[in-house]
Amino acid sequence: FPVTIGLPATGNNNTFTLDLVNSSNVVLASNATIVSSSIQNAGVQTIGIPTPVIGASLQSTSANVTAGGNGQVLESILLNVTNANAVLNALEFSLEGTYNLSDLSAVRIYYQTSAPFNASTATLLGQFTNVPSINSIFNINGLSQSVPVGSSYIFIVGDLTCNATIGRTI
Repeated sequence: FPVTIGLPATGNNNTFTLDLVNSSNVVLASNATIVSSSIQNAGVQTIGIPTPVIGASLQSTSANVTAGGNGQVLESILLNVTNANAVLNALEFSLEGTYNLSDLSAVRIYYQTSAPFNASTATLLGQFTNVPSINSIFNINGLSQSVPVGSSYIFIVGDLTCNATIGRTI
C-alpha cells in the first residue's frame, strides 16, 4: 500500500518515522534526498530538500542608447542558481544617473535563460509606463517565475523619448 508523506517544499532535515516491514518499495520525490546513509526498516529517515543558493551580479552595459529607441537594454543581471531550482517572488531595483523623467517613457523587466536579450523569447515580469521620480525604487511583487539551476538573466529595458537629452546617463 502506498504511503504519502507531505513535507515542506523548503528547509532541511525534515524528519518522519516510517514503520515498514520491507522498505525496498520506498520512492522519494525527484527533488528529495535521503540524508541518512540508507533506508532502514522501521527506522527514522531524515529527508533533506535542497535549498537553492542564488548569486546575482550586474552585467554593466556601458553603451550609448538611441533617443526615441524602444526596448533599449539599460542593465542586465546574471543569476547563478545552485543546489536546487528557485522561484523569483519579487524584484526591487533603482535606476540612477543624470536622466530626466522626460527622457524615459517606459521601463520593462524581463527574465530570460540566456543572453543576449531577445524580446520575442524573454518573459515579461513587469512594466512601468509612468516612470517614478529619478533614483526612486521600482518594485515588482507577486511574481512566481521559476529559475532553474544554472545561469539566467534579468534584463531592465527602457523606451527613450524622441526628445531625450544626449549625454545623460541612466
